[in-house]
Amino acid sequence: MDLIRLNKDKYPVLVNILIVFVVVGTIGLVLLYLMRSRLHNIPFANKIRTFFLGIKEGLGSIRKIKNRKGFYLHTLFIWLCYYLMTWIVFYSFEETSHLGLVDGFFILVVGGFGMAAPVQGGIGAYHFLVSLGMGVIGVSSVPALSYATIVHTSQTISVLVVGSISLGMLYLNKKKRPIKKSTI
Repeated sequence: MDLIRLNKDKYPVLVNILIVFVVVGTIGLVLLYLMRSRLHNIPFANKIRTFFLGIKEGLGSIRKIKNRKGFYLHTLFIWLCYYLMTWIVFYSFEETSHLGLVDGFFILVVGGFGMAAPVQGGIGAYHFLVSLGMGVIGVSSVPALSYATIVHTSQTISVLVVGSISLGMLYLNKKKRPIKKSTI
């Protein structure tokens, strides 16, 4: 519980901010529900609705996967690797070497928001949010930004290398098997 121990004076402020977000979010959802019939005429609202329906359809497609157990195990393994990459890099810097497992999870979550931001590859947003998160757990800005840069770069390089290998293997595998003609 390093995160709580290091920030016991900031903790009530963070809890209050979380409560405000939950209350405002709940009020917003209630208002959206009450005004749902009027929102069908607004093009932007239709785009948002279509987006969320697409997410729902994508999550529903998991039920159609033949090897669901393998899918869940691979997903868990990928996130475990991301977590370990986030946590192990703490030991690269003297300023972050005291951080623990909970801090690693916190930075993983904050970094996930940075990667989900609508920018190419999370560049900038990831660095900003991870630096901000590191500040919350008591790390100064220069080592925090250095940490964010190293983690982002190493994750990007690993995705490019493994993705390239996978693409090559997919190409070679498709070349060996004959292509079946569709009966549609």
